[in-house]
Parts: sequence; structure tokens; C-alpha cells
Amino acid sequence: DINNGMYWLKMRAKISNQWFNFSLSKSTLKAEGLKPEIIITQFNKTDNAYRIDVTSKGLKHLSLQTSEDGGINWEPFMNKDLLTEDKKTYRFEFLEPNQRSIIYRVIGDKEK
Repeated sequence: DINNGMYWLKMRAKISNQWFNFSLSKSTLKAEGLKPEIIITQFNKTDNAYRIDVTSKGLKHLSLQTSEDGGINWEPFMNKDLLTEDKKTYRFEFLEPNQRSIIYRVIGDKEK
């Protein structure tokens, strides 16, 4: 049993008495609980509002962020504290902004 964290693995084969070169390295993560996941499942525009549906698991907090400069800088817009880390769908709903060049992203974390 190993501690939680990120590990780099390399393998080396031995056939009979001959050792072969090490493989390329591969990273692996051992985490406690569910492996975090965020999937934007739907993005809808109604009359004057936007709806973003997000399926999340393994997280305690979701944050919808906006950018007015093509993703160079991001600003917090809406937040959700999640009731469970199990896989579940959440919705961000907001009025259509006056500015047309806004992009959105959803990020999450395991800490509140």
C-alpha cells in the first residue's frame, strides 16, 4: 500500500538472463475517494438566459468563470457548494450578458 499522490513509473523487462531497456515513464495518481471529473453536458440559450448543465463527481465545489479577453484572464461568476461527491448533474442559470464576447468555463476543487 502506498500513500496518496502522483507517481512516475518505469518498467524494465528481464527475459531469461537478459535485461532490456527501461520503458518511457508513465504517470499515475493514487487518490482517496472518487477520481474528480467535470463534464459540461449541455449549454442552452433560452429567450434571455443561459443554462449550463454540468455532471460532476469527486468534487466539493464548482465555479463558473467568465473571460472577456479570450481566456487570458478569468473572473469568478457563480459558485456551487456540492452536497455530495457522487456523480450528479448541476445547473448554472443566468441572464444573457450585455457583452457578446464573453466565454465561460467550469472548474472544480475538492476543498470548500
